[in-house]
Amino acid sequence: MVKTVTLPIRIQPASSQTLQDQIYVCIRRSIDAGLILADSRLPSTRALAADLGVSRTTVLLAFEQLKAEGYLVPRPGSGIYIAKELPDRRPDLRVVAAGPAVKHPLLSARGRSLRERGPWIAACHCHRVPFEWALRQSTCFLCDCGRRSHDRA
Repeated sequence: MVKTVTLPIRIQPASSQTLQDQIYVCIRRSIDAGLILADSRLPSTRALAADLGVSRTTVLLAFEQLKAEGYLVPRPGSGIYIAKELPDRRPDLRVVAAGPAVKHPLLSARGRSLRERGPWIAACHCHRVPFEWALRQSTCFLCDCGRRSHDRA
């Protein structure tokens, strides 16, 4: 039978951190500092919650975050263990050099004419309206021509 590790967790109720974050930070710092070795078995969530005097859900959420980051590995029927291969302790801070600026292709004749018009379109043969107005109307609302707003003038 594998021995369960004792976790050095101190809960501070007056802290601005949530209980879940306090548990998460204590476990993660213990792993990073080498206080808890890889492949060590953690106490069950029920046992840890009872020892700390918190809800089991609080402990589960902290464990889930550590699992998502690759620090914990569940083994069905056996418990939760510290991962054998830990993720990087610090993100890589090297800055990637920016590549050369990409030159955008020139606009076609149609693109240039649309840019010059702006956000206005011809609602009918006699009126130009903002594009979003034309989308809301099925026919020209400015006159009785009856022409559909999406028809080309």
